[in-house]
Parts: sequence; C-alpha cells; structure tokens
Amino acid sequence: MVRYLVLVLFLMIILSACDQETLDPLELEPSEAYDKAEALKRGDLVSTARGEGYKNKESFIEFFNNVQNGKEDRVRRTHYSEGIPLFTDLIYKGGKIHVLIDTTHATQSSEDYTKKTHDICSELEKKEEKNKIIYTLNDCTSSSRQVEKIFSVIFER
Repeated sequence: MVRYLVLVLFLMIILSACDQETLDPLELEPSEAYDKAEALKRGDLVSTARGEGYKNKESFIEFFNNVQNGKEDRVRRTHYSEGIPLFTDLIYKGGKIHVLIDTTHATQSSEDYTKKTHDICSELEKKEEKNKIIYTLNDCTSSSRQVEKIFSVIFER
C-alpha cells in the first residue's frame, strides 16, 4: 500500500511539472512485465545480459529516422537480466525525446534500483565506427545526466 502511494505521489509530481509538449498521464503508468517472446512480437528492441546482441533492430532504426525527420514516434528497448524486464521507452513528441526508464520489476533490494524515471533529451545521436553503429542520447534535462550515461544502443556490423 505504501509503495502504491509513493508511486501515485511520484506520478503527480512529474505530471505537475509537465507542460503541453510532454506526455499523457497514461504513458507514465507502470508497464506490465512480459517475456522475451512477447517483447519480440510487440516490436520491442530486445537485448539480454548474455550479450546476444539486439533483436528487432529495424524498429529502433525506424524510430531514429523518424526523429531525424521530425515525425512523432515511440520505441521500447526491453533488456532482460535473469528473465526480469527493464523497459526504456523513447517517445519523440513536440521536438523532444521523452525517456521513461522502468525498473519496477527488478528484484534488487535497493529502493533506488526499483523505480521509474522520466527525462527529456533534445538529441539522439548516431556515430558510425569501423565495426559498429552507436546511438546515444544527448542534452538531457536531468542534472545528474543519468540517462546520457546509461543509455546507448550499439549495433555490431
């Protein structure tokens, strides 16, 4: 019950700080957990802790291209660690990239680890190197720059 109240309070704070270019309240609700097969079916960009690379790369590439062309879009990266999903939603809306990171299904004991965070970034950058393509988020609003530090997508060539 206390966890539910904390979540509701957190969502109210985020929503009160949002302006017209931000997200609908429904987009901030916790995500239901689902397995890797369902994630692939939904078109998520899927990765695992085993280093198997990404599945459904085309969904992320399409999102990147839409951002470059100013077209609203969204994509979800679902990372599985020991079968537990960690969701990162990227939503391009109003010229900004909204980043929702949902670790509410993690079983770690740390309170900081099991939460949902929201940030807004201005840029999704693509760097091409010899054997890989690296996508990173830049110019994010969080003072800790946490999203910029932890979010990257690397496709091996």
